[in-house]
Amino acid sequence: MDVHAEGGSAENVASQFLAAELRSELIRRKRAIGEAAEVLEITTATMARRLSGETPLTVVDVVALCRWLDVEPAELMKRAERQATAVAS
Repeated sequence: MDVHAEGGSAENVASQFLAAELRSELIRRKRAIGEAAEVLEITTATMARRLSGETPLTVVDVVALCRWLDVEPAELMKRAERQATAVAS
């Protein structure tokens, strides 16, 4: 993940790490991007952009997907923070 790419604001970087954690959780739960898109009532292409970090995730997105995946948003954010810290060091 290129956290130094154009548009590397702190919010954008945080969104990218959250997106990475959501992708990992989808894989762990054997869920498809299309299913996640249905939860948010968006297209699969839009969901793919959000999960790739191209389009930032919103708080509403994260909470809705966490509820659907049965994972606490705070836990997901902790995982993302650990990843960000590991990359930064």
